[in-house]
Amino acid sequence: MSYTIRLLAPKEEAPSVAAIERALRDEGFDVTITPVPPAGAWERFELQMPDEDPVKVRRYLREGDENPVDEEVDGFLDELLDRDETPGLKQVMDALRRARQMMVVEIPDSFPWSEERTVVDALVEHLADVTGAIIQADGEGFYDSAGDLLVPME
Repeated sequence: MSYTIRLLAPKEEAPSVAAIERALRDEGFDVTITPVPPAGAWERFELQMPDEDPVKVRRYLREGDENPVDEEVDGFLDELLDRDETPGLKQVMDALRRARQMMVVEIPDSFPWSEERTVVDALVEHLADVTGAIIQADGEGFYDSAGDLLVPME
């Protein structure tokens, strides 16, 4: 099992694996990132910290008739349609409709969460800042790139 965080971004561009790794290392995290494919635009990567299970990230573009981005967006929109409108809900609905890519971060159950900033916090914040994404965390809800809760969801 794992805990999942999704980033839904309005643009198709994503930072390079080298830029992501550099940003995390600049924050003091001893990470190694292995991308697939090994060169060019990444589709997925594994982020490895010493003595920890890897964090896996997969990237999907909103293209073609059937794609994971449309499936997730449609599911979230269906779930949110009957809610009372709030500024946060409007922001989330607009972001979902504009989403061009989705990055799915799978965090292993063994991940050492703490009160201090973790490598996952830094990764998600970096990806959200660079791509303009909103953040959806399973069992929590939608957040903006600053980490403010926009819409709670179970």
